[in-house]
Parts: sequence; C-alpha cells; structure tokens
Amino acid sequence: MSSLVEILLHEYDALKAEQIERIKTRNAYMGATVLVVLAAAGGALQADQAALLLAIPPVCAVAGWYWLREDLQIIAIRRHLREELMPPLSQEAGAPVLRWEADDRSMASRIIQAVANLVTFVAPGLAAIVAWVAAAGRDLWPVFTSMAGSTIPLPMSTLFVTPVGWLGLAVAAGLTLICLHTFLIVYTAVKEKSPL
Repeated sequence: MSSLVEILLHEYDALKAEQIERIKTRNAYMGATVLVVLAAAGGALQADQAALLLAIPPVCAVAGWYWLREDLQIIAIRRHLREELMPPLSQEAGAPVLRWEADDRSMASRIIQAVANLVTFVAPGLAAIVAWVAAAGRDLWPVFTSMAGSTIPLPMSTLFVTPVGWLGLAVAAGLTLICLHTFLIVYTAVKEKSPL
C-alpha cells in the first residue's frame, strides 16, 4: 500500500469519525428541542401563564439553527469524501471504492427530513404564538388596534416599557426567526443532498 493511500485512508477515518459525532450532535439538538418545548408548554399550563409559551419560538429557532449548522458540516464532509477521496482511492484500487458515499438520497427522503425539521423547529413556535394570542387576545386586542389605527401616536418608549410591548416584541421576533428558519430548512432540504 502506497503512502498516499495510507494518508487518504487516515483522512477518511478522521472525517468519518467527525461526521458521526456531528450526526450525534445534530440529532441531540432535535431531541433537546422536543424536551424544551414540552417543558415550556407544561410549565405554561401548570402555572397558567401563557406568556411562558413565548420562550418556545426563540428556543426552536436557536436549536434549529445549530441543527442546520451541523447538517451543513455533515454535507461538507460527505462532499469532500465523494469528490476528494474517492477518485484517488478508486484509481489506486483499480476499481470504484466508497460507493455508498456517492449515493444520493431520494427526493422523498429529503422531503420527509424537511417535514420532520419543520415539525420540530417551526411548528412549536407558531403553535406557541397562536396559543399565547388566543390566551391573551382579549386583553391585547384593544392595545394592538389602538396602536394600528389610532390618530394619537403611541410613543415607542411606551411600547417597550409595558409588558404588552415586550410580549408584542417577542411575538414579532419569534415570527421573524420562524420565517427565516423555515426558509433555511426548506432550502437546505431541497437544494443540498444531505445524509440522514
């Protein structure tokens, strides 16, 4: 065995080990997100504090962002294995090697992964906002309508010093993060060919 092959095999072993660790980490983010969502929802129900639900959108967005970061690194490792290591190893062996690294996932499995990501990282945030608005809606509706249609300007300082203002800001930030995260999940699932 040539020294080049030994070097490439050592690189392969190191990259596969890193890829496996990243897959474990990525999956842990998904599990942790589910646990945090359940804990926050349970806490909100038990304490009868709908405002606790507003912790869910940012938690889901951050966990989803980290999940996506790990997934992109897994994709990069797979691409490197396929494009940089397979050709010289196949040439040295005189036959194709590491063929499983070149197999692409089907569009169906990518769509299933995208749906799982949306259900885990996006749906809980949207559901939390809807539940919060439903629980607090009667108290908030006059405030929101007066801000939207009033001829008397509401100073920004009032918006930020009232609890309603902070909660409204949390809702807006949560919706923004959810929209951004949704785009990134769908784009990555369809455009990239990531391993499960």
